[in-house]
Amino acid sequence: MGAGIAQVSAMNGYDTVVVDVAEEFLARGRERILDSLNRLSRRGQVREVNEVVSRLTFSKDYSAGKGQTWLLRQYLRS
Repeated sequence: MGAGIAQVSAMNGYDTVVVDVAEEFLARGRERILDSLNRLSRRGQVREVNEVVSRLTFSKDYSAGKGQTWLLRQYLRS
């Protein structure tokens, strides 16, 4: 869910910070976003994949989002 929201945010022109607790999760989210953007690009629905990706920052540090207008947190329960 978080990767999709981050993607939509970046696609709409917002600088977006994706924060997670482990590099593994950040890498997985980045991969999902890139796969999705490339699919959309092949269909002609996104023109500038690199421009969208440039709006994304991935970090394990919550302070990376300092100064952002809003923050979305996702809580998972088992």
